[in-house]
Amino acid sequence: MDLQTIAFTTFSILFIAIAAAGAFKQQRKLFLTGIFLWSLIPIIGEGAKYSQDQNASHLVVMALFFALAILTAPSKLSYNNENLAATHLAKKIGAAIIFVNFFQAYNILANDVGVPDLFGYFHIIAAGVVMYPVYMALTNSNSGWKS
Repeated sequence: MDLQTIAFTTFSILFIAIAAAGAFKQQRKLFLTGIFLWSLIPIIGEGAKYSQDQNASHLVVMALFFALAILTAPSKLSYNNENLAATHLAKKIGAAIIFVNFFQAYNILANDVGVPDLFGYFHIIAAGVVMYPVYMALTNSNSGWKS
């Protein structure tokens, strides 16, 4: 395993763990910080791949994760379950994060994209972490983020 793979693996585990801690503790800022930082890893990795082979598919993946990074950048704004528009939008953003991570997991695991399979499994785990608060929001009217 080369140094870049070790670094990407270490940061992937750290950032997904931060997001998971935020999800299970219902701490919105911690959750968003983890997902935001996790979204930066594919941007950096695909940027490095693009610099090597100039394949435009790397730019598409970078754009997807850049959009997720924008959507998940932590802010000081907060809302509660009574703000139906914000709650509905949050569920849609969660669905987008889940979809993009499952898509990238499939892309890594089913195609020869030059990325270790381990990162495909990280995308599955990240999608699972995001599924938890989305599921809670859909099934439990008392669930909500703590400040």
